[in-house]
Amino acid sequence: MLKRVPLQTISELHRRTGIKQTEPAIFTRFPYFEYFEKHNPHDIILMNSTLQVLVAITYHNDYYSGCHVPFQFEFTSPMPLMKFVSLPTIQLFPSIFNELRVFTRDNLISGIWAKELTKGAIKAYEMLRQDGKIDDCLATLFRTNTLPIPLNGDNPQNVKAYEFVSNNELQSLDAVEPYVFRNKFFMYLLSELSRNGNTIGASPLQGWSKDELESCNYFYDLKKICKRVLVYGWGEQWQSTGLLVSEPLDLLNSILNPDFFHAHVIGKGYSL
Repeated sequence: MLKRVPLQTISELHRRTGIKQTEPAIFTRFPYFEYFEKHNPHDIILMNSTLQVLVAITYHNDYYSGCHVPFQFEFTSPMPLMKFVSLPTIQLFPSIFNELRVFTRDNLISGIWAKELTKGAIKAYEMLRQDGKIDDCLATLFRTNTLPIPLNGDNPQNVKAYEFVSNNELQSLDAVEPYVFRNKFFMYLLSELSRNGNTIGASPLQGWSKDELESCNYFYDLKKICKRVLVYGWGEQWQSTGLLVSEPLDLLNSILNPDFFHAHVIGKGYSL
């Protein structure tokens, strides 16, 4: 079930993230992207878990907004240029996104910004989704079968946050079903938590009503690996706009390491 929580809860989680920067980053073009070898978006989306999640989020975010919505990652520790360009997943970004930028601090790369899927990536995602080859969680949570959300920024009373609570005692790690750890979206959120000091993992989540959220088992599966699972949104007829998770359960600490998330953590201290 969902329990309403103060909006300050979300602000407090963001303030506690592991990324602490004192100097503003420089936002700039990165000419080396155009020299990277281009690969088949179909194969990338099918085989790369992180990019499958990012493509799903971007595709459906653009649908709801009617425009291209950018996303960005700031790395826990900035890295030198040669380290950045050598990361396998970074090398695949130009095959998926039309617009790419980087953030730099003190001649180090501190983050990446991306916007607008290529036509090939859009076509590949739609084909894979039609063929049932996109992770079922992504196909369920990110959808285009509801109307765009009526944004009402003039009335802050319409902005509400809710937290999932369970009436049943959470299962121990040994009892957690294996499919939880095969879920690409869950693994993406855990990599976000790792990047942010286990404080917050976030994702857009557009167009869900409270009743729909409460009847979807994926959110209760998330409660098996994260202590806090929250949603926020707005509108006179409330609909969700975002999902937050926090505090992976203590029972998972023994396996939360870079080797476990090899497909999602890019280098020691850098995650995507």
